[in-house]
Amino acid sequence: MILSREAGDEFAQMAQGERLRVPAPRPRLTLQVTGRAERGQPVAVRWSASAAGAVELVLTGPDGVSRVVSQRLRGAMSFDDLEAGIHRIQLRASPHRSLGPRARSAAASAETEIFVPAPTAWVRASHRIEAGEVLAISWATENANQVWLTIGNEHQRVARFGEVQHFAAQAGDLAIAITAHGDGGEVVERTGIVVTLPALRIQAPRRVEAILGELAVIEYSVRGAQPGTIRLAQPDRNEPALPLPPHGRIEVPELAESERFILEATGIDGTRMTHAIEVIPVVSDISIDEELEFLHQQGRSSW
Repeated sequence: MILSREAGDEFAQMAQGERLRVPAPRPRLTLQVTGRAERGQPVAVRWSASAAGAVELVLTGPDGVSRVVSQRLRGAMSFDDLEAGIHRIQLRASPHRSLGPRARSAAASAETEIFVPAPTAWVRASHRIEAGEVLAISWATENANQVWLTIGNEHQRVARFGEVQHFAAQAGDLAIAITAHGDGGEVVERTGIVVTLPALRIQAPRRVEAILGELAVIEYSVRGAQPGTIRLAQPDRNEPALPLPPHGRIEVPELAESERFILEATGIDGTRMTHAIEVIPVVSDISIDEELEFLHQQGRSSW
């Protein structure tokens, strides 16, 4: 290709301009950083610098404070004590003299986020119980520094995990919740149970035998009764009914003949129930043997 003198001068000027725009040589840097980690977990950092003179690896925290953590040309390290927030890691390198007088410094940077995990919680309880029974409630939380347990209208601070016993006095729906507060936020877990009216039950023997001349004892238990409605009627004695607690023992003085006693109770739902008990005096086998021996001795002495 043949150029005119004017065209040749113009081409020379363009070539000189291109040479002037050639970037100045710099050190070659690589920087690898874990992008996100839970607080307390390690953050890995790897770096290398070639054609570099002096090197600084600088860590800047969320508060803006910077510190040089290494001056090696290449390496790897980890941080497991970083506070929550955004941390900036910068690799700075001055050029090696082999790059010439036009060489410039180089820098590479990366960020890592240290996050606080949100708290977690669970709470468990029986799904259905009767009024008057004891309910077991258990719970556990993680990443929480304050935990609150709510049972119905009761609100109390508790440990991060545990179990409590709750007396279900009334029938109805009972709401239960565990609230966990932590640096990573708040979580509320809820459950609920149904407290039913207890069925009226009377547990006692139908027949009690007592040795003639000794005290008779009747063990009994009543569940699901309205307070003040449990009584013991004594129809064979023509005496007023005696009030009784929900469970215990009835002591009957020595009897000469059989007698009837009746346990009476009214349930929470209004149901009325009676339970008849017959107390029967019996002669002791030992007493019979002693009497026969006495008669035998009497007969021998009369001979």
